[in-house]
Amino acid sequence: MENRRTILFSGSGTNGDLYPLIGIALEISKRGFPVIFLVNEFYRNLVNDHGFGFLSTGTKQRHIEFHSDARTWDPASDVVEIGFDGFIRQTIEASYRHVIEQHKKTRRLAVIGTYPLLNGATMAADALTIPHTTVTLSPRYIPSHVAPPAPLKWVLPNWISPTVKRPIFKTISYASARRLMRKAYFQRLNEMRKSFGLDPISTSQMVGTFSEPHLHIATFPDWYAMRAPDWPPDVHTVGFPLFSHGDQGACKAVDDFIDSQGSPLVFTSGTGVKDSESLFHEAKKICASLALPGLFVGSVDSRVECSEDRFLHVDYIDFKYVLPRCRVIVHHGGIGTLAEAVRAGVPQLIRPLAFDQFDNADRAHRLGLGSFILPKYFEEKRVTPVIRALLAYRQASNIIDVFSTEVNDDQAIPKACDLIEDYLSH
Repeated sequence: MENRRTILFSGSGTNGDLYPLIGIALEISKRGFPVIFLVNEFYRNLVNDHGFGFLSTGTKQRHIEFHSDARTWDPASDVVEIGFDGFIRQTIEASYRHVIEQHKKTRRLAVIGTYPLLNGATMAADALTIPHTTVTLSPRYIPSHVAPPAPLKWVLPNWISPTVKRPIFKTISYASARRLMRKAYFQRLNEMRKSFGLDPISTSQMVGTFSEPHLHIATFPDWYAMRAPDWPPDVHTVGFPLFSHGDQGACKAVDDFIDSQGSPLVFTSGTGVKDSESLFHEAKKICASLALPGLFVGSVDSRVECSEDRFLHVDYIDFKYVLPRCRVIVHHGGIGTLAEAVRAGVPQLIRPLAFDQFDNADRAHRLGLGSFILPKYFEEKRVTPVIRALLAYRQASNIIDVFSTEVNDDQAIPKACDLIEDYLSH
């Protein structure tokens, strides 16, 4: 076999951000490519469990502090501003340094990374002209003035024509970009880029394609996000790269619960959210009102009474395993959870908190995959009728079945690896 390049995977965020990279790495390693992950110490065990090389980009404690900060999940906050000095800057510097050091060892490297604006590995690849691929996990992160993501698209009513909307959205985008670029942390980001031998980020890059990858893979299907006319021409959509990292220890308890209580409603706060007590308490009231069992997946305070005859709490379970046996899932709008719900043919109620979750909620609603409700309205008296309607809708419509078939037939990970392998071969 020819001498394969070592591929450095660089990612940040929560488990949902890392799992697609793990799935791609498993397939690409089978094709003979050595793999090293540049991620936070928080993910060392996950990476090691799959036999990949590991290089730490920061301490576990800083990861936990950043993701436990309530401001991180407040849509009114500037998340980068909150975490730049205490967490993000160190991650960029460590990722950049690791790539430089690996490049000294071997010139046969390639980089695959997410969120290139804040990715030190991508910056190093640019500086050293190393082949690199950007993986975009959600359409929210592909700038468009023709089809902007929610909540920006909600600014203007639907009856306004696209020809009128486009210049308005463009004006809003440029104004937002200029406001961000005036912030102190953005100046420090550009100073870092200068020290790396890179040009500063411009306004046009902020509202367009802020990185210029040699290969750009979007890990969602065309039916989920139709290509907008002003998307970069080099974006390859491959489908949802579904990858499960199951906790079999939880399965026995869940199996026993479903066998005794019947098909439950599922509630989850997402892997990055630590403050989920309010969701937990409302979930119990919703289940009681509907006289249905409930399964809560996620972290809750140890002082909270978790388990009752009709309600079970587990910290984590593989959704691929459990969702086919459930009625409805209520979740935060992470695109990985959304895709698992579609695969299982389960209607979903999304309670978006931040990042791409509002856009995912909007798309799921428009496609007939479920509905959404904003957190400030998430209370039993409002949510119970919505779930009741979703249960009736599931019985009356086959739309979810159609999309479920699409997802189950998808070959997103092999498609992504074919693109990567073809790109590196040239």
